[in-house]
Amino acid sequence: MRCIKDSRRGGLGKPKVVITRFETGEKQPKTQAFINKLKREKIKFYIHHFIKGYPNDVDFILSKLAFGKNPYIKTKKPLVVVVAPGAGSGKLAVCLNQLYYEHQKGVIVGYAKLETFPVWNLPLNHPVNKAYEVVTSDLGDFNLVDPFHFKAYKKRAINYNRDIEAFPVIKEILGRIFKEDIYQSPTDMGVNMAGFAITNDLIVRRAAKKEIQRRRNGRICV
Repeated sequence: MRCIKDSRRGGLGKPKVVITRFETGEKQPKTQAFINKLKREKIKFYIHHFIKGYPNDVDFILSKLAFGKNPYIKTKKPLVVVVAPGAGSGKLAVCLNQLYYEHQKGVIVGYAKLETFPVWNLPLNHPVNKAYEVVTSDLGDFNLVDPFHFKAYKKRAINYNRDIEAFPVIKEILGRIFKEDIYQSPTDMGVNMAGFAITNDLIVRRAAKKEIQRRRNGRICV
């Protein structure tokens, strides 16, 4: 509900909610309570079912039994923003599902994601990128040089393990939908200008180191 309120305050119009990984027949009291709340608030919602084999079984994913089983989300704006409460919420799957439908309808669409951290054009061991690792340690995230980006452009770019691991499958899915390679690397998929906004690297480094220490001390106290 916080995301819905933030979207409204941010002028993003009337938000629509997608409930992901829903398993028909399973008892999901918290999910049902949330659905009831959406109904009371008169908020439009869609249910996307759990897809067995996602994201690796591309043939099944792009079939009527998987993406084709989930409802098409009607939109009117030329730019659609997808947000979620946290990592692993299903943002990418929702976007891919929508691309699947839009392409079938002959609508020319694209996909990109706003990715603040890690900052792709800062060094791997820059304190800002190390701070990101500390903050997301509960997810098991760690930063890497994007091997796909280096292979395609001979340039070093920093990304994180989950994006790099998932990229071959995402590229395959996008390639099947669009019949061409849209992106050459996971870094290509991101929109991130944060590194260009740094005017004093020393101050930023100091602040990042303080944040690392603060996070570590917080965990020790707990």
